[in-house]
Amino acid sequence: MVTSSSSRALDREACLQLIRSSRTVAMVEEAHSKARHLLPLDVFVSNMLVQRYGRCGSVEHARRVFDSIPEKNFFSWVSLLGAYAANGRLDEAASVFNGMPEWNSVACTAMLVGYAQNGQLEKARGVFWSMKQRDLASWNAFLAVLVNERQDHRLLEARKLFETMPARDVVTWTTLLGAYAQRNHLFNTKDLFDSMPVRDLISCTAMLGAYEDSGDLRNASFVFKSMEERDIISCSALLAVYAQEGHLEQALKHYHSMPELNVISCTTMITVYSKNRLVNQAQQLFDSMPEHNLVSRTSMLCVFTLNDRLEEAKHEFDKMPEWNSVAITALISLYARSGYSLSFLESSGVALDTMASTALLIGYAQDGHLEAAKSVFDSIPACDAVVRTSMLSSYALLGNVRGGERVFLSAPEQDDFVLWNAMLAAYAQNGHSTQVLELFFTMVLLGLKVPPDGASFLSILLACSHLGRVQTGWSCFVSMAMDYGLQPLKQHYNCFVDLLCRTGFLAEARELIQIMPFDADGVEWRSYLRSSVEAGNTVVENLDVCKRDSPGAYVLLANLHKNRQGGMAFAWKKGRSSLPD
Repeated sequence: MVTSSSSRALDREACLQLIRSSRTVAMVEEAHSKARHLLPLDVFVSNMLVQRYGRCGSVEHARRVFDSIPEKNFFSWVSLLGAYAANGRLDEAASVFNGMPEWNSVACTAMLVGYAQNGQLEKARGVFWSMKQRDLASWNAFLAVLVNERQDHRLLEARKLFETMPARDVVTWTTLLGAYAQRNHLFNTKDLFDSMPVRDLISCTAMLGAYEDSGDLRNASFVFKSMEERDIISCSALLAVYAQEGHLEQALKHYHSMPELNVISCTTMITVYSKNRLVNQAQQLFDSMPEHNLVSRTSMLCVFTLNDRLEEAKHEFDKMPEWNSVAITALISLYARSGYSLSFLESSGVALDTMASTALLIGYAQDGHLEAAKSVFDSIPACDAVVRTSMLSSYALLGNVRGGERVFLSAPEQDDFVLWNAMLAAYAQNGHSTQVLELFFTMVLLGLKVPPDGASFLSILLACSHLGRVQTGWSCFVSMAMDYGLQPLKQHYNCFVDLLCRTGFLAEARELIQIMPFDADGVEWRSYLRSSVEAGNTVVENLDVCKRDSPGAYVLLANLHKNRQGGMAFAWKKGRSSLPD
């Protein structure tokens, strides 16, 4: 009976199943010991052991099994190559590759994937283009290599490769589609999705994710309804669109219709409650969840922080078994916003990464503690452009422009346009208008990798308004669209109207207010009104436009007419009839 039982335990299929299910080196060793009676003659079992040892991180064990195989087949070599490549041992992988009795597309694909996984794109490219024969799997593998680089020029290269491929399957289409979706290239994602000959669950879910990122609920719903197959991921993706847009009723209906729920779907529903400021409902759902992970706990913490529930937020933070950057940053922001001391960090023993340190830095600055912010800045071991921009903005917030200049000039990222914009804003917000112009034109002359954007021009127009530089302001306003392809926003029009009014070009200001592609409100008419008592009549004609937006416009109008009794009586009567109670 013992022998029979032992034989059943060492059955070939049972051994293979044991090998496949092994997740640690120790488990593979145990499976290996139970399969010894099959080795080394059973090459398939030996190859499985080589693969599994490699996936569990022990290339030495994998090599020993490989060396023990008396008659190695092609998959023996590929299994060892993959074991070395997966563990970053590229020299040994290349040695195995070069020592193979023959190469085919499978071996070459394994080698190029190994190079790509370890950041050696050019070597991966060399292997691919040196292949004598490429099958669809190798084309798909190299396409995946390019899109995984997460750089726009690589994505462009991937699209060109896609167009030249001799054949494509659903994997090909989905690989490129997913890359476009992850980078928020909605137009390209939709264009590719619409061109797909066959759509599967993965491609439809990727398209849902793209619509989620853009907040396009109508198209997301259309894709979801057209899906022949759905799973918990696709259902959660549509729920996430409802969450992003804050559609409570639709979200609840969809949530309760889902065939199954998991941590992701429950966490997403918590976000919906948060956006609708339903803290108690979010708490009830969170408490009813059978299990929590770091993401769900962080989401519940964010519910409290976004709704200024400091005590509950700190309580949830203290219960978390571990913290991530989002949780730490959310709590820091709430403390700073509420005006409380940030000393809780010391008592909690929180280890800050760069993101959390940046939030702490901003929190101290908003609370007026510049030295504490500077201390956090100095303690960050590797400051990037985001950290430097935050420190620069903190100096500007507290009126220390010279401190901001020191951060700007010491930054190695001199081509980072966000940093330049922060310096422009620092000058503009603190009345250093001449320096704004000088820095902007320096920025243009240097020809940074990223050209000026809307924020850059907002600082320029603000400076021109304060300096009364009409010609310069007009040139920059026109240059936005003509030279940089930027559509001026309402804030740009406000600044330019203010510039025209300050410099006495009232007719031009009035014309701009009337033709701009936005509805004029109290902001524009207040600028116009301040410029001349004679402008009062025009504003009186437009009081209905200002209506409840700006009661101050009526007060200003009455003051301007105080020495003109008839005009004042008319303006005040007209104003009082429209003022809010």
